[in-house]
Amino acid sequence: IYFGPCVPYQYRLQGPHPWKGARDAIMRVDERVFKATNSNHYKPNNGFYIPVVLASILVVLLLILRS
Repeated sequence: IYFGPCVPYQYRLQGPHPWKGARDAIMRVDERVFKATNSNHYKPNNGFYIPVVLASILVVLLLILRS
């Protein structure tokens, strides 16, 4: 808490309009920052590749057979 990032939740620990979840939000700020900046959460869908290749081969074969 003393050396962590400065977050607006700290003003909701005491004073006017205190928030019961402020302490929990302050303690978990590192998790939220890590999840927001982690680039490994995106996994491309490779299932698109096979149907496109098969359709392309089929079109080429149809063009060859039609000639």
